[in-house]
Amino acid sequence: DADSGQIIYDHDSNSLRLGTAATERMRIDSTGVGIGGTPSSSGQLDVSSSNTDTTLTNMAGAGISLRNTSSTDDNYSFIRFDAANGNVASGIFGITTNQTSAYGGLSFATAGSGGFAERMRLDSSGNVIIANMPTSDPAIAGALWSDSGTVKISAG
Repeated sequence: DADSGQIIYDHDSNSLRLGTAATERMRIDSTGVGIGGTPSSSGQLDVSSSNTDTTLTNMAGAGISLRNTSSTDDNYSFIRFDAANGNVASGIFGITTNQTSAYGGLSFATAGSGGFAERMRLDSSGNVIIANMPTSDPAIAGALWSDSGTVKISAG
């Protein structure tokens, strides 16, 4: 089929379009890269999908998959946020704690005067671990809650 795969450069719009099965799959233009549609003005990478599935476990909507191909437990994939000078300022890490069972957690790290370090983790059981949380901090007083009705704070 002549329309099975397409690579089209449009000089008038200064855009490059790539397609499969007679459908545009990716477009690169002056605003950025669009996967599944035209790039939006909200960022340089826009991933879009039209899917009405509301079941989170189906993973059917627009998405980005990051995969570390090492089979070592506790390895990670990450999204890194850098300062203008190229130094890392913060990051979100997806940690595969058990490769066999595909269990994982999310870690949130930031850079400060003490260096780059993990500040909070959501583990595979749904526990939230906050690093170096002060024993009394008015900024968080009354801000911790749980829909199960129990919040436990431990010093160690």
